[in-house]
Amino acid sequence: MKIIIVLILGIGLFSCNQRADEGYQLKANDKKLVFELDNQTKSNPKALFLYKDKTGKEYLTFQNGHKNEILFYDLKTQDFIFKVTPDLDGNNGVGRFLGYYIMNLDSILLTNSDIEEIAIVDTANCLKEQLVYEKTSDSVSLNRSHSLTDYYRPIQEIGNKFYLISRADRRSKINPVSITIDKVTKEVNYLPFFYPQLPIEINKAKAWGAEDFFSREFDGKRFIYSFYFDEDIYVTSIDHKSVERRKVKSRYLNKVRLLDDFGQHTFQDICENAEYGSLIYDSYRKVYYRIVHLKTEIGRKLNDREALELIKYGRKNFSIIIMDENLNVIGETVFPDYTYNCNVMFVHEDGLYISASHAFNENYTDDNLIFHCFELVK
Repeated sequence: MKIIIVLILGIGLFSCNQRADEGYQLKANDKKLVFELDNQTKSNPKALFLYKDKTGKEYLTFQNGHKNEILFYDLKTQDFIFKVTPDLDGNNGVGRFLGYYIMNLDSILLTNSDIEEIAIVDTANCLKEQLVYEKTSDSVSLNRSHSLTDYYRPIQEIGNKFYLISRADRRSKINPVSITIDKVTKEVNYLPFFYPQLPIEINKAKAWGAEDFFSREFDGKRFIYSFYFDEDIYVTSIDHKSVERRKVKSRYLNKVRLLDDFGQHTFQDICENAEYGSLIYDSYRKVYYRIVHLKTEIGRKLNDREALELIKYGRKNFSIIIMDENLNVIGETVFPDYTYNCNVMFVHEDGLYISASHAFNENYTDDNLIFHCFELVK
C-alpha cells in the first residue's frame, strides 16, 4: 500500500511540473469595437498593429490586402482617420507590399511581397529608403520575409537592428529562421537558429512546406517560436546563441498530424486538421497566448473556394493556451464554432481583443471589422 501511495504522489508531482495551476480563462466582457469598412476592404487583414503617437493617441492600423494601403483608425472613437497609399511604380514606387512595421509616422517599413526588399515611407507616401536583404554579409542566400500578424511574426526593432525572418529553404545547407539588418551600416546577418528537419516523406519536394508555418514573438528579453506542427516551443536569447525547447501541449490536442505538401490533401483537410498556431505576448498581464487549431469536422463537403475562405477567417474553432511568465501552462479556453477569427487579434490594456468578424457566422457583415474584448480571469 505504501508503494502505491508513493507512486501516486510521484505521478501527481510529475503532472504539476508539466502544467501549473490551470485556473485561468479568457472571458468575454461587454467591451466591443466596431470599425466601418469601405466596399474595397475585407474584414480579414493579414497585418494589423496598434500604434501610439507622441501625444499618446492610439490608432488601430491594418493593411488592405487588395490594395497598396494601410488604414489608420482612432482606437477610442473607431473613426477612420487617414490612409497611407504608397505608389506601386515609378521613382517613388515601392512595388506590391505585404506586411509592415511602424517605427514612427515618418518611417513606415513595408515588406515587399515578391522580393527580398523593405521600403521605408512616410505618411505622405514619400519613399525614403530601400533595404535589400537578398544575401547576408557572408553570402548566405535568404528568402523574402513579411511582417504579418495572421502568421504572427512582425519585424522587431531592437537597438540598432531590425529583426525579421527568412523563409525556409530545404535545399540550403544553412537554413536560418531569423536575420538582422543593421539600421546604420545596412549589414545583413543570419542568427544561429535553423529550421527543424521534417521526415523525408514530407520534405522531399518543394523548397518549403510545413516548416514555413510558424510565429515568432519578442517579449522584451527573448524570442519565442511556435511552429504549427510542433507541440514544443523554442525560446532563444536575442542573439539566438541560446536555444531552449519547452513543451506547451494543449489538453484538447493529442497529436499534430503533418499533412504532406505534395498536393495530396484538400483545403478542407487543412480546415479539419489539428495543429498549433500563433503565439502572442500580453505585456499588461505578463502572460502568453498560444492558439490551437482543434481537430474537427466541417459536417459538409466544401468546395475549394469555401474552404480557402474558411482558412482565411480562422477555420471552424480554436482554443487559446495561457502561459505565465515562466511559460508554464495556467489555463486553456475553447472558443465557439464559426464565431471568432483567431488570425485577427491584438493585446491592449483592456484585454485581448479578438475579431468577431467570421465570414461563416450567420450574423456576419462585411461592412464592419468587429472586435470583442476578453479579460483574463481566475
